[in-house]
Amino acid sequence: MPPDQAEAGSLGEFVADQIEKLRPRLLDLSRRNPLLSAPISNRSHALVRVVDEVPTVLFEKLVSGGMCFKPLPPLEEDPLDELSREFQNTLIDARLTDEHYLTSLDEIDDDAEDAAERLIKIERDLKDRIREALEYSPRQTRGDLSLVQHAKNNHIRPSYDLPTEIAEDEDNRHLDDDIQTLLLPDLFERRLNTIGTKCRTWLQETGISVLHVAFGFLEWAETDTARSSFAPLLLMPALLEKKRTAAGPEYKVTGDENVENNVVLGEKLRIDFALDLPQYEPGTPIEAYFQLVADAAPKGRKWRVRRQVAIGVFPSARMAMYHDLDTKKWPFGDNQVALDLFGGNPSSAGSSPFADDYPVDEPEVEIKVPLLVMDADSSQFSAMVDALDGKNLAVEGPPGTGKSQTIVNTIASAIVSGKKVL
Repeated sequence: MPPDQAEAGSLGEFVADQIEKLRPRLLDLSRRNPLLSAPISNRSHALVRVVDEVPTVLFEKLVSGGMCFKPLPPLEEDPLDELSREFQNTLIDARLTDEHYLTSLDEIDDDAEDAAERLIKIERDLKDRIREALEYSPRQTRGDLSLVQHAKNNHIRPSYDLPTEIAEDEDNRHLDDDIQTLLLPDLFERRLNTIGTKCRTWLQETGISVLHVAFGFLEWAETDTARSSFAPLLLMPALLEKKRTAAGPEYKVTGDENVENNVVLGEKLRIDFALDLPQYEPGTPIEAYFQLVADAAPKGRKWRVRRQVAIGVFPSARMAMYHDLDTKKWPFGDNQVALDLFGGNPSSAGSSPFADDYPVDEPEVEIKVPLLVMDADSSQFSAMVDALDGKNLAVEGPPGTGKSQTIVNTIASAIVSGKKVL
C-alpha cells in the first residue's frame, strides 16, 4: 500500500476512534434526564401511564393500526358492579318496599323545576343504601375520591404493573382497541392536550419527534440508600392524533415498529457502574427482553424490572445526534472535513486561526457575494466570501455583532448562486 494511502487509513481510524470516545458526551447522564428518571408521579404533565392492559397486545396493536386512550368512567356514572344480577334484583325489590324511597317519591312536586333532579338524587340514595346493605365498596365521589377504588368498582385493575396474560372476561378489554388509563375525563383531556402541545413545540423547534411509548422500566438507584429512579427500557416512536367526535375528543396513538433501546440508560450503567444493559434485538418478544434485563441484575444493587407502560414526552434530541455519529453507519474516515478537523490541514499550519478582512470594495471580491439582504460590515462580508468560496469555518462573536445577519446574507447569496443550503 502506498504511504499516503496507509497514512490516510491510519488517520481515518483515528478519527473514528475519537468520535466513538466523544459520542457519549452528547448524552445527559444526570437524573434530570427523563430517560434516566422518568416523571412518573401523578402530578406529571409529560406522560400518561397505562393500567389493565397486556404489554405484548399493546405492542402489536400500536404498530398494526393504533389504539385510543380511554379515561376512567365519570364519577357521576353508576359503577359497573351495580349491573350485577344480585344488585339489580335487590334494586327491583327496594323500589317496591323501601319506605324512605317511597316517601321521598311522594314528596316530589311533578310541576316543580327541580323534579327531575330530585328523582335522580332519590334513586341514587337508594342505590347507595343497597351498596351498603350488600357490603359493596363505597361509591366514589369527588368529596371522597379514591381513583383506585373507583377503578375497581368499574372492574378495572388499577395497578401500573401490568398483567402478563389476557384476562378471560366477557368484555375482552385486553383485546379491544382502547388503552385504559387511571385518569378521570377532565384531567384525561387536559393531560393529553398538554402532551400534544409539547410534542408539536419540540417538532417545530428541533424537527425531532419526542413522543414515545415506553415499554418496561428499570427501577434502579445510584447507591443502596439513594431514592429509586424509573428509567424506560424500550422506546417506541409514536404519533398522537386528536379527533372531535359526538362523544367528545378522541385521542389515538400509533406506534412505529422501529423500537429503540434506551441508549442513555445503557451509557449511564456502563460508565458509572461498569454494567452492560442487554440490547433489544428487533423481533424479540418484549416479555423475553424484560426477563433478559431482570436476569442481568447485579448483586448488591437496586435493579428491578417493572412491567409498566407509559406514553408521553421523552426528549431525544441528543439521542438522535448520538445515533447520527455512529461510526458503524458512516465512514467518517472518508470525510475530508472530519479528517481536517481531527488531524489538521497542512495548508493551515502556522497560520493565524482568525481570518483576515478582504478589501470588499475590489470588484473581484465584491462579486463573490452577489446579494445582501441585510447590512454587513467588512468582517461580516469577509466571512461570507470565505463561506461562498467553499471554505470550512466557524464564525464567533459576542451577542449583537451580526452573526444572525451574516447567516441570512450567506444563505441569500448561496441561493442566488445556485447552491443548496441545509
